[in-house]
Amino acid sequence: MPREKVIDRICQDVVRQIGGGSPPGLGVWAESWELTQGAAEAFDAACRRWAQDGHVGGYQEVRSAAAALVAAWRDAADEYQRRGSSE
Repeated sequence: MPREKVIDRICQDVVRQIGGGSPPGLGVWAESWELTQGAAEAFDAACRRWAQDGHVGGYQEVRSAAAALVAAWRDAADEYQRRGSSE
């Protein structure tokens, strides 16, 4: 399977994981984007590197970055709920 297709499937999985466990309103809470920005940028960079270079270890790098991104969104969801989801 081409790398681009694998990356697309990983992205779809990330979206399902984030969307499935997120409280309503998290995506419009501006701070959630700030809290997840570093992980999102690392995931984007890993995907781009592997898509362009196909370097050894690229798949695992993308999977690890995807897991970190999902974890960052879960942490953001926890923070959102701690603050009462009202900010």
